[in-house]
Amino acid sequence: MFMPNTSDYTIFKDFIEKYHPQRFEHISRLDPFMIAMEAALRNNNQFFYIADLLNIKIIFTSWGSQKIIGISPEQVDPSTFFPRAHPDDQERLNRAQTKLYKMGQGLFIDRKGIYIVSIQLREQNCEGDYINFFLQTYSFFSEAHHTVFTVLVATDLSALKFSKDYYYAGNDPFLFRYPDETLLNDNHRFSHREVEVLRLIALGLGSEQIADKLFLSVNTVDTHRRNILKKTKKSSTHELLIELQENGVL
Repeated sequence: MFMPNTSDYTIFKDFIEKYHPQRFEHISRLDPFMIAMEAALRNNNQFFYIADLLNIKIIFTSWGSQKIIGISPEQVDPSTFFPRAHPDDQERLNRAQTKLYKMGQGLFIDRKGIYIVSIQLREQNCEGDYINFFLQTYSFFSEAHHTVFTVLVATDLSALKFSKDYYYAGNDPFLFRYPDETLLNDNHRFSHREVEVLRLIALGLGSEQIADKLFLSVNTVDTHRRNILKKTKKSSTHELLIELQENGVL
């Protein structure tokens, strides 16, 4: 049987091309394309849905939702992930979702373009245990149907090793791909410790206060601050914090 490529996400581009004319409605799960797609997703511990972003309506969800999070495709809705997220990650998810809807409106106003939002967080699996998940959305304006559609891909990351809290919001299509260790450990992302430091800076804490709270030396905190600015090529943490808050990172 033909096995589509999921590593570069050609499979999702083919899905969009095939079913966009029918507005992603009345998709037959017995279609050979869908059978092959489900097999590929199952092999990667993934499932996906396609949604009308402006009308906040999910049109189609793949079978993997039942196996991975214990929810049947018919029961998946736009609020599915929030209550299942770890309490410490719910605020990050909320910001990412807010960013998603905001940029969807922007695509509609511009009548063109794509936008990608990706976030790593802890979600409950089908057994109720918190495991590392990766949520990726690929949104695009549809002239034919006068709306914005979003493909959301959910990946069980429990078998992968990585050391950073990943977040991306932008229009680089290269970053909409399978979340392997290369993507997750991208040097332009922040380490867990750097995210902790950023969150405390956002709360107004200085280096000494952050050092006390994280049981680090002031020198180590200052090193983290310098590394963060170096990675992002920003001249000040104030400038960086404004950008991260606007993008939903903090």
